[in-house]
Amino acid sequence: MKPVPEYLSTQLNNIILVDGSILSEKVDEQYKLDLLADPKNAVLHASYGYFLEVMGQLEKAAEELKSSLDLDPRRIATRINYGRLLYRLGYPEEAENEFKIALEMDPKNAATHTNYGFLLQETNRLEEAEREYKLAFLADPSDLTAYVNYGTLLDKMNRLEDAEEQYKKALEIDPQNPVIHSNYGVILYKMDRVNEAEQQHKLALMSNPKCAAIHYNYGIFLDSLGRLEEAEKEFKIALENDPKNPNYNYRGLHFKVANHSKFQSAIHYDYGFMLDKMSRPKEAENEFKTALENDPQNSDLHYYYGQFLYENDRKEEAEREYKLALVFDSKNLAAHSSYAILLDKMGMLEEAEEHYNIALEIDPQNSINHNNYGYLLDRTGRIEQTEKHYKVALNIDPQNFTTRANYVNFLYTRNRFEEAEKHYKILLANDSKNRELNYNYAHILYDMDRLKEAAKHCKKFLKYDPNYADIRFLYSLTILHLPRFSDRKVKTEMEKAARLFAESGNNFHEHITRAIIYDALANKYYQWAQKYNIEETNSKCWKYTDVSGDEYIEAGKQSGEGPKGELLTLGYIKKGKARVRKIVLYTIYPNNSSDSENFKKIINGIQEAAEFYKKAAEASTEENKDCNACFVSMSVFADMLDCMRAIIEKRTFTDLDNKVPIWKNKLSYSHEVYMGNNKGELFVDSLYKAIDCMQNLKKYKEEAMFLDGKAVEKCIMELIEVANNIEGPLQKILYSSAEQMDIHREQIKTWDGTITQHFTLPESEPSGFKKFKNTIVNILKLSIKSVYFWIVSILLIVIDIVLNSYSIDISSWFNEVVNTIFLRLNP
Repeated sequence: MKPVPEYLSTQLNNIILVDGSILSEKVDEQYKLDLLADPKNAVLHASYGYFLEVMGQLEKAAEELKSSLDLDPRRIATRINYGRLLYRLGYPEEAENEFKIALEMDPKNAATHTNYGFLLQETNRLEEAEREYKLAFLADPSDLTAYVNYGTLLDKMNRLEDAEEQYKKALEIDPQNPVIHSNYGVILYKMDRVNEAEQQHKLALMSNPKCAAIHYNYGIFLDSLGRLEEAEKEFKIALENDPKNPNYNYRGLHFKVANHSKFQSAIHYDYGFMLDKMSRPKEAENEFKTALENDPQNSDLHYYYGQFLYENDRKEEAEREYKLALVFDSKNLAAHSSYAILLDKMGMLEEAEEHYNIALEIDPQNSINHNNYGYLLDRTGRIEQTEKHYKVALNIDPQNFTTRANYVNFLYTRNRFEEAEKHYKILLANDSKNRELNYNYAHILYDMDRLKEAAKHCKKFLKYDPNYADIRFLYSLTILHLPRFSDRKVKTEMEKAARLFAESGNNFHEHITRAIIYDALANKYYQWAQKYNIEETNSKCWKYTDVSGDEYIEAGKQSGEGPKGELLTLGYIKKGKARVRKIVLYTIYPNNSSDSENFKKIINGIQEAAEFYKKAAEASTEENKDCNACFVSMSVFADMLDCMRAIIEKRTFTDLDNKVPIWKNKLSYSHEVYMGNNKGELFVDSLYKAIDCMQNLKKYKEEAMFLDGKAVEKCIMELIEVANNIEGPLQKILYSSAEQMDIHREQIKTWDGTITQHFTLPESEPSGFKKFKNTIVNILKLSIKSVYFWIVSILLIVIDIVLNSYSIDISSWFNEVVNTIFLRLNP
């Protein structure tokens, strides 16, 4: 048979493919002349189609290959190329059909099995793809492309050792192949064999130093190692060697340090993100824009640019890019997931939920989306659904730190401590040196009142990490409640923690540490004072209370605009309580002072306490009439106490007639504000009755009348009523402060940051600051209860002294009333 003559166009094509000569226009012109001379030449149409594909003219290339097959349907090589080209053009089903026809014609054709396997691999039919590659090896054990493609498949299936074996076999066939060396370097990096990986990248460059894709892959490798200047050099070489070739812009194998996932992207995109890491955001953005100019309808590029904008806090622009990504690919899983996070951050929870649901429809097994959606559901109060999604996420990925941490927080906030403890143990088994985990685990032991275990865990971790301030604070708080530890030891550990916070520049934590510990010490001595009534115990009680107040106030000043008002409120309450507690020393332990001197001290203490309560109301974050009415009423009460002191010292009611109208006028404002507020109304009414009481005493004094028992009893009960109701309006403010501090609690945040196609994101861990604030809230709420008791107690003592000035008999009767009331207060 006479051989087919080779056309000039074919000869020129071979020159281009071998030498890379720039003869494309001449070759294209010659193909057209040859086809005019011989339009029914199937081989010529196939060759022209291959040329056009290399030149990037894919649609024209497909037409030529189709013409070749119309002329000669038995051309298997042409059919394989046609199927491959159809897949590149976005017609996977038609491409698969061509491969199946080719296999019917020749079931043992290795090239067909290899190309069909690649199509199956790219459409995530991984097991079917593996079958085709194995059939290719049976047909041709030396099929280089099959080994390379099978290696990338095994890499995708995370079977790295098997993938390495395929690359080794490929290198036995072609030791100089730069693509194999480059891909093998990627696998070695994932196996933490960094030096060997770099050697493979260098061998690839030695084999083909002008290949943009190899420089690109090496640049990504260097970027992942943090060698950014070297990486930039490789990216620049890649762009200089082939700045416009789309095969290089979007074909490189890319992996991230966090999860080693691969994805297609542009050189400009990766170079852009690397520039962003080098704090060169303007240059980075130019690279993203260049990538989008080259391919404006690429959904992934819009998504990646959106990520860049999101991370640079340009949320509105990021939203625009996410929307464009979804316009060009409505099933872009990463775009739906990231857009949901953005909408969540913007407070658009319903819209965020919609995108989480779409993402979970696309991939029901995505653990990160289950975690993020669970976090959203938790904040909207849908408890059962929240737990369901956290559990699903953990079933899919039991090792996911943040999902388990979020679920632990979910359990902890619902007082399911035993379940939370189990999950903390799992987390610690995987990361025993994690600071936050150890702190939170010790704290949950503390919350369960397993103080010895909590102290032991803190102490053990402090041996490993003595400079972790949070856990040292918790250690001091824990041992405070254990009898074998002295105050000195508690305060020593407290000061170490405070100093560590101060050295790190965290002055808020420095002062809140002291505030909480001194407050806890004060409460301990208060309980002992109630039980043992020892002077030293009472003295420490008020001193620790006073110091804790100072520290809360200073912490408030250092806290910024967050919990400032709540902390100042709490600090002034502690200062007021300290003044009240100090008065006990004047009454129980008078130190040979006269009754008059002690009384002055008592009245001064009460006035100082009232002033601090006024400041507490003023510092409250509730900027409304209730606050104003509260400290207006408190100012009246303080003035009334001052008047009482004048009565005792001077035995006169000279100013009372002038003061009463002023008091009543101020109280009328408070009464109007408190209309409908039962506690506020009771407080104001009791002040009115106390004013009447003082006017009655004035009347008895002026008329030299004998203070009959009924009149005195009525006056006593009215003053007691003031004491009973004084905390009413303040309670409303204090509970509001507690609620505000609850709002400021830090929670474990939703996944955030750069999301790749495999959704490995930077993890955010629970903060120890959350535990500080929880403790503050609890102390704030508990403080309200004890203030009531002390005010009642001291006012009764004051009344006792007043009555001693008039009648010993009445004083004895009053002591019986006092005893009765104290029995009711201390059942």
